[in-house]
Amino acid sequence: MDAVFQHNRDSWWAIDTPFVYHAAYFFIIIVDVVIAVLCWLGGCNLFSSENDLARFNIKLKGLQFLG
Repeated sequence: MDAVFQHNRDSWWAIDTPFVYHAAYFFIIIVDVVIAVLCWLGGCNLFSSENDLARFNIKLKGLQFLG
């Protein structure tokens, strides 16, 4: 926080502990990876049933609650 004036009243909520912001950054990366894996699994699941329209619609309707 060297870009903030020394007696700024908003600097009290700055994160000064490296462990805290590293943990938060790591959590964001983990959430992004989980979302990417779930999207790939859903896409592969739908792609595997694209030739059978009835099966595709059943799988697609099963995923509607997510979006």
